[in-house]
Amino acid sequence: MSNPLLEQHQLPPFSSIQASHIEPALDHLLAENRLLIEDITAKTDAHDWQSLVMTLDEAGDRLSNAWSVASHLNSVMNSDELREVYNRCLPKLSEYWTEMGQNKALFDATHA
Repeated sequence: MSNPLLEQHQLPPFSSIQASHIEPALDHLLAENRLLIEDITAKTDAHDWQSLVMTLDEAGDRLSNAWSVASHLNSVMNSDELREVYNRCLPKLSEYWTEMGQNKALFDATHA
């Protein structure tokens, strides 16, 4: 099953997005980003702008773009199902962004 939240679109295909797409997309992007951070922090060579900042920025953009669509839908088409999924995902996002902000290895990579 394809997930429109994992595809790149100029404009989100709101009519194709269902509440059942949100959590799997978020879980996928969070796992992908965590693996990326592991790869970045495992690298012992000095990073350049592209390999560190742009890579993290692009990964963060994919996550933010998917979540922005989910958040927008929660605001304008709120339903019990959507609200339940949205509320289950909030702690996952909070945990991820806290991990990013508190990651000593990532901090060290930015200051190497």
